[in-house]
Amino acid sequence: MSELKQDRFTEGLALQEKRSLAVYKGWLLKHPEVRDCTANEKAFREYADFTDGLVEADFDFTLSNIRERLALQYVPTEAEIVAAENKHRKSLSLPTLQKLARDENPAAPQREQLPLVWQDIDVSTAAALKQLAKTNIRAFKALCSRFGTDLVNERLGATKSKPVGRSITLNL
Repeated sequence: MSELKQDRFTEGLALQEKRSLAVYKGWLLKHPEVRDCTANEKAFREYADFTDGLVEADFDFTLSNIRERLALQYVPTEAEIVAAENKHRKSLSLPTLQKLARDENPAAPQREQLPLVWQDIDVSTAAALKQLAKTNIRAFKALCSRFGTDLVNERLGATKSKPVGRSITLNL
């Protein structure tokens, strides 16, 4: 099949699906026992191919076969859920919103102290840390990245030295 024929065929299927969806929406108005929701539309789409040019009789037949699978309660769309949540949050006070934000996005763990074991390797002493740096540099770098070099240096007993090349003033 040529690309032109394939494109025309695809366009025809899309048009037929739109027509079937319009028939489905009209059919729903005549059947109030079937809720107009995404879940029920999905159930109908799974049973019947909307690209086949469906008519109301097809939906009646489909209903008789899938009635037990239909949603009895309304299932809101994702956009409706987001809109309801946004409406609810707009009514909240600032302290309540701040507490909600803290609950939803907890702070990262604090870097207060180095663990005694890192990736199943003992790092409780300076000698153990030095051994880790010699044998597994990736784990050592991950430790430094996670907890900071200041805490690692503190465990190693290293002290900060004055930077080279700095001028100092002398009182003469």
